[in-house]
Amino acid sequence: MADGTKAMRLRRALGDSEQKHPLLAIGAVNALAAHVAAETGFDALWVSGLEVSAASGLPDANVLGSRDLADVVASLGRVTDLPVIVDIDNAGGSGRTAERFAYDLMCAGAAAVCVEDSAYPKCSSFAVHRAQTLADRDLLCEQVGRIRKLAGDGLVVVARTEALIAGEDMGGPPALVGLVVGGMSSNRRNSPWKVSAPSHRARHSATVSSRRAKRLSHGSSDSV
Repeated sequence: MADGTKAMRLRRALGDSEQKHPLLAIGAVNALAAHVAAETGFDALWVSGLEVSAASGLPDANVLGSRDLADVVASLGRVTDLPVIVDIDNAGGSGRTAERFAYDLMCAGAAAVCVEDSAYPKCSSFAVHRAQTLADRDLLCEQVGRIRKLAGDGLVVVARTEALIAGEDMGGPPALVGLVVGGMSSNRRNSPWKVSAPSHRARHSATVSSRRAKRLSHGSSDSV
């Protein structure tokens, strides 16, 4: 199993108040892209579920398994030691599948996983045939808790919401809004996650953006 060194480096970089610029991560789904990213000076790599699906000729609809993503992580690790953040979508829609994703990716050398609150089976954010829906907030909290319990400090855990894509209010249920950083300040409390609620201004901005997106999808360009 991976020793967690890359997760520690990523966690340290995220918490570095002296850093002159935000941590810069770029998408990479193969060793060639990872090599270019490292040569260009990026700080981390992002393995996108959508990109891996597209590169494999598969729909972005929970078709990828943990081993598919683990193979990508392993290939990136052959050419660079940059921390790898892996998009695991809704982690297969259950707490048990979230554990499987976390275990396989940690063994492959991932530094972090990103789990979202889309309902299973997921709908790609760019799909036009049907709308995105959200999972129950308790499920996402369970998934994050299980990943944190299994991985400990071996993975940084990021949770994100699809509320804007689903046309939901960013400030209310069932959306979980916040950044989950495993092993930082959350390790000093019993809770396995750290949730930051959005400000009133952020909620208003998200609501306006959601309304504008809905109008554009219906062919209207009225301003707000």
